Amino acid sequence: MRLSVLVLLSCLCGASSLVACTTEEYPNPPATRDGTEDTGDDTAANLPSPSNPPSSSSGGDDSKDKPDDATPTVGPTSGVDPDKTLGELGSSEKKALCDWQAGVRGGYGKKTTCEGGVSVSTPKNQAACLQDINLPSCQATVAEVEACIKVDAADPCAFAVLKATECEPLRACMQ
Repeated sequence: MRLSVLVLLSCLCGASSLVACTTEEYPNPPATRDGTEDTGDDTAANLPSPSNPPSSSSGGDDSKDKPDDATPTVGPTSGVDPDKTLGELGSSEKKALCDWQAGVRGGYGKKTTCEGGVSVSTPKNQAACLQDINLPSCQATVAEVEACIKVDAADPCAFAVLKATECEPLRACMQ
């Protein structure tokens, strides 16, 4: 059985997603020494921090089929005007927001496997992210988007985009 749910990192939208969640049945998921499921991906544990800075390798590809190899270097915010709404952002601002969220989440094309076989993935590359945040009527501000991304990135398997108070303005974008 395969159930797909599209979750927009900055908004929930049936047509696009910044985070794609896929549930699959796995008869025997691998386990770690402590008995928890081995996700095979340490994305959540490797979030950028002063003691664990993101890698800043060059390269990458803006094609829609290939993940970018570089993890953007990020600061505490994207650097985009926090009072602007997603619908008001220009091209360079959207690129900055996409790169920031990728850096916070460990890079483009990163996958985290959660309990029960649920996988949470970031956009494959900047081009895919830009397509996903093309939401001209979304009234969520950049500050609200960043707050939601930070909460969601801290524990991707908690699905903060669907539940957290910080993400309420973003959920409104789908209505």
